[in-house]
Amino acid sequence: RTHRAEQQLAVRPDGTTQLNWTVDMSAWIPGLMGVFIWLTRPQLERSLDALAARVRATREEDHQATVRPGSRS
Repeated sequence: RTHRAEQQLAVRPDGTTQLNWTVDMSAWIPGLMGVFIWLTRPQLERSLDALAARVRATREEDHQATVRPGSRS
């Protein structure tokens, strides 16, 4: 029936970034939200896992680009 999503990025003390993703929804049929959550949660978890993997890969690429040959890091 209605939904609202909000993504917030926050810098952590260690310099990494935390993503907070909140979704508020309502359904016009009682009990439908539980079914919707059951159906969509696995897909959302896979999407967030893929995003996290991409962030890690980008971080590694950035690190490799800043390390000069013969240097230690």
